[in-house]
Amino acid sequence: AHAITTDAWRNSLDHYQEFVIIVALDLKIEETISVLKSKMSAEEAIRSTYDFKGIQGIVCNKIFKKSIIDQWKTQFDPTIPKYEDHKFVVAYLVHCQQVSCQGEITYHYIKHPKSSLFTSKTSLIQDLDVYLTIRKMIVDHGFEDSKQYLDVPLQMIVLNHYWHPLDSDDRTEAANRMISRRFILYNLFKATIKNRIKFLLALLSLVAVELGHHIFDPCSKFIANLIGLTLEFSQN
Repeated sequence: AHAITTDAWRNSLDHYQEFVIIVALDLKIEETISVLKSKMSAEEAIRSTYDFKGIQGIVCNKIFKKSIIDQWKTQFDPTIPKYEDHKFVVAYLVHCQQVSCQGEITYHYIKHPKSSLFTSKTSLIQDLDVYLTIRKMIVDHGFEDSKQYLDVPLQMIVLNHYWHPLDSDDRTEAANRMISRRFILYNLFKATIKNRIKFLLALLSLVAVELGHHIFDPCSKFIANLIGLTLEFSQN
């Protein structure tokens, strides 16, 4: 990582009372983050933490103002092993007025296979509860609610737990959510191409497993939902 020491950034630190600086980040295997706006409101920044091409809910590409952290006693939640960084970022942003962004890549992040994101043993319900808590925090601080605050993490969490379940019950929970109308709708029409492919591969796997076990109810439910959604869009 390269330290930001230019006079412009030092002046920004002195000028803004409430802010966080977002620096661009190169995810190596993933896509390069592209921050389109040099300044965002707190609400725009919160929404951008849910955007994989936005500022994201990670801390390694951000500079935080200590006085805000001290004033509001913002800290990582030690009770949750995963997604605690997103919760911290949002807990900070709800007390900001403006966010400054730098488009230049100054940090390079490489995924580590032993990261707690991949090794922590949590259930789908536990992970989803973190984002329900974050959503409540956003709304409780007077910001507008958005389906994005649930649909985006739900897509990631469900697929992660389908492929890497805590146990058989966890995989069943993921499969049931995966074939719901809302989940199908989001993944077919709103998810990125990459995530859409992940979703379709998971569905193919689910269908193969269910056919192998001669259990057709989940498959039938998925097909019925898919046909229903297709009819809805053809009529609009």
